[in-house]
Amino acid sequence: MTKKRIRFFSNIDYRLDDMSILEVGDKLYDVVVSFVLYEMDTHDRPIIVNELARKFDPGIRIVTKEPTKSHHGIDPNDIRFLMSSASLKEVESASLKGGFDATHLK
Repeated sequence: MTKKRIRFFSNIDYRLDDMSILEVGDKLYDVVVSFVLYEMDTHDRPIIVNELARKFDPGIRIVTKEPTKSHHGIDPNDIRFLMSSASLKEVESASLKGGFDATHLK
């Protein structure tokens, strides 16, 4: 669905991959969007977020949109901890009904 929506934009690069093996090369990215922290094993979350922070240049914005329900989601404080542990600064956030949106800056 997402690829279909963005196909008319030449400046959007859609990747669906494991962050630990994703090759970004010399491309410049402004924003990385993640919707899957809650799906990851809690042990793997810090590894993946640190890898995300390492692979991209300073100035990158990392946008997360995660569900926060107890049976399906991740606590917003866990997201904040993961991001700050990877030296990513929260610049914007909003708690929504059943969800949490945040933007972090490297």
